[in-house]
Amino acid sequence: MIPKAWPILARAIEEGIAYGYQRAYKHTDNPTEEQVKDAIFGGVINAITEVFEIPLTEEQRVAQVNRALEPYGLRRGRYPDD
Repeated sequence: MIPKAWPILARAIEEGIAYGYQRAYKHTDNPTEEQVKDAIFGGVINAITEVFEIPLTEEQRVAQVNRALEPYGLRRGRYPDD
């Protein structure tokens, strides 16, 4: 058997978005846009890495995430729970 990667990835993304959105409201009733985006991003990354193994070092992951966040003026430190 060979798993279908796209449906697995899509499900992880959907679950990560839902989890991140809920998490953004966990400690506040009115999170900022940045807090919502950060929580959703973290939820999606965590959901994806639960079902896919990404063979990168910690430094490579941080650099990759920072490149993806750069257009939005965001930056992460440690990855992924920073």
